[in-house]
Amino acid sequence: MKHKHSIMTLLLAGCLSISFISCLDEHDDEFAAAEKEKKRIEEENKKFEQIKEVSVSGEIGGYSYVDLGLPSGLKWATVNVGATKPTDFGSYFAWGETESKDEFLRDNYKWFDGELYTKYIKESAITKSDNKTVLDPEDDAAFANLGDKWRMPTAEEMQELINGCSWRFNINFSNTGVAGLVGMSKTNNNVIFLPAGGCKSIMSGSNPSGFYWSSSFGKNEFSGSNYAYYLYFNPYNTDMIEHTRLEGRSVRAVTK
Repeated sequence: MKHKHSIMTLLLAGCLSISFISCLDEHDDEFAAAEKEKKRIEEENKKFEQIKEVSVSGEIGGYSYVDLGLPSGLKWATVNVGATKPTDFGSYFAWGETESKDEFLRDNYKWFDGELYTKYIKESAITKSDNKTVLDPEDDAAFANLGDKWRMPTAEEMQELINGCSWRFNINFSNTGVAGLVGMSKTNNNVIFLPAGGCKSIMSGSNPSGFYWSSSFGKNEFSGSNYAYYLYFNPYNTDMIEHTRLEGRSVRAVTK
């Protein structure tokens, strides 16, 4: 009986030792991974500190673009629609409109007749869906202002941009006094800059965050036909959001 007890004790001790070693190995792996990530971020921060200008990969129709090595092959304009340089805010557009304006109200929105939306409509008790999920070319601010080689990105394409770059909010990009979001491609290190031009609406006027329209109609079932998707960012957060299409927001064009 003692012999069996000794064997069991040895087996138990061996199992505990293996478990302890396994825990140590897991801890070492986690520590190594954390150190590797810390080093990666430090090296990335050094690269961001050296950025003084955006990358230019080519030109189409008189407008420059940057190739960020995105899976879709999509190229992004280097300036906002209505801007002449990367740090300019450019023009502001309501979603589905192609001309800028001074006031952004429901009463002067192109696709509102005083009672109901007249295009890009969801099914409701008093409206019939027109089954449109993205802007038609004639309602696309990029297409209308830059030419038929350019268009506004969809919400999915904006998410691809977010995922395909590392980002830092810079309060004074290249000593211009302009705040905005700096993106560096994870594939080729090319750089894009999105100035924080705010938005224009009944309530907000403008603010230091960035608001960039996509061409995608909103999916929120409680919003009626009122919402569309846009890229929003501030010093602490970057996300795709859907909200009222009446407000004036920036547009950054894409091309193939």
